[in-house]
Amino acid sequence: MALLGIKFEVRNAAIGGIPSFPYGWCMPEFLGYDADLISWDHSMNEAGDLVGGLEAYVRHGIQMEHQPLIFVKDTHMATKRRAMLQKYIDDGVILDSFLLVTDPATTPFLDLAESSRPSGFQKWRKFGAPPNTPGPMAHHPAVKEHEWIAWMIALHFLSVLEIVAADIASGVTSVAPLRNNRSDSLPKPVTLIRGNEFENVLFGYPTNTSVKIGGDTQVWKMTNKKCLTTFQPSVPGSELENAIVSGRAAKDVSVMEPKSMASFNKGWVLDLGHDEKNAKRILHPYNGLGFMDSKQALYGVKASGTLSFFLRFDLFHTHTPKAPFKESVGSPEVRAETTCKSITVCQVNESRDEKECDIQSDLEFTVGGVSIPPEDVQIINADGISYKGKKLCVYFGVPERAKPVVKNLAIEEGNEPPSAGVPDLSAHAGIELGIAVINESILLRNGPCSVSHIIWEQA
Repeated sequence: MALLGIKFEVRNAAIGGIPSFPYGWCMPEFLGYDADLISWDHSMNEAGDLVGGLEAYVRHGIQMEHQPLIFVKDTHMATKRRAMLQKYIDDGVILDSFLLVTDPATTPFLDLAESSRPSGFQKWRKFGAPPNTPGPMAHHPAVKEHEWIAWMIALHFLSVLEIVAADIASGVTSVAPLRNNRSDSLPKPVTLIRGNEFENVLFGYPTNTSVKIGGDTQVWKMTNKKCLTTFQPSVPGSELENAIVSGRAAKDVSVMEPKSMASFNKGWVLDLGHDEKNAKRILHPYNGLGFMDSKQALYGVKASGTLSFFLRFDLFHTHTPKAPFKESVGSPEVRAETTCKSITVCQVNESRDEKECDIQSDLEFTVGGVSIPPEDVQIINADGISYKGKKLCVYFGVPERAKPVVKNLAIEEGNEPPSAGVPDLSAHAGIELGIAVINESILLRNGPCSVSHIIWEQA
């Protein structure tokens, strides 16, 4: 690529055991908003040919700055997902896509005796990691399969280069760009919409207009969102910890160190779950196999008190600059819910005790000084947002009486800047979110409450 004068950068944000969401809301935070290609393996954690998770992932992906090529790896049995992708292509919504299924192509070669196989299919299950390293499981691709996938991707791009070469040979000196000017219009989702409010944060909102795509099709629009996360790796500026106003225990304690109840009595603790911590210890002698994959989260019990965040309004992913909000905060006609429509809070995806925290009923949420009634806290029961049957996220609207505020976290709270350099010393308008455990029965040994992602949606 360098010989062609093309800058090529790989941002490896792979992370194990994650469904489509909440990751799909946070692609700019994990991959960068200017990504040209995004990829996801939907066969790992979303069995059963469920369409909703992949469709919502696609709808968020094509809203990114460069309308990236979407590379999907899936099982050949996921025919409904494949049909959904084909419909988006036929409707002109997706201009670039690449769906890879492996088994039908590789099985005929792997059924042969080892000595009869082509060299690319020999030692198919040999991993590149040192002996006794954890990870060589049946559902994990080994070295040769990774190489085969890379060849399939390369052939896809080579087919495009052949077309370009043919155009050059025939005297064509310029071509129309594949990507036209950005359009925020989307078709009605293929996934059945049941009327739940949280579905809008996944698939967008219907409008009053229609377009002709094989008949009248209602136009849908996606809203701007912002995600902050404790997961790593992520791009600088996306750290949820730097949005904390108050309620966190000591910052200088490693997530690998054991935590006693004394730590939780001082506030919420940035930590790793039991299984995740054990996995890190096993991988430590191998330097984590050269890659950081950390599903850390903020954990709390009732004694930890309220964990408060400041969610800035000027962080929304938007292509149309809006007038500064902070000068209008004191105006009676400007309210928080006219700028911030909803908030989604997600817990870490890990299997724990059956008595572990219930994110819907064991937490109390306060937005802009207004407590959210328990009946308004909706568990998001949708494809691609659960882990081994465990629902990961809750959704609630911003109440009318919620009050916006102007804050400077770098000065007021002593937070570290999100990346190396000078901290942002200016004030910003936003809204405060408070999270507190209300169930006294939540214990450390059963599984404390956790917060790993917060997504807020622009009105």
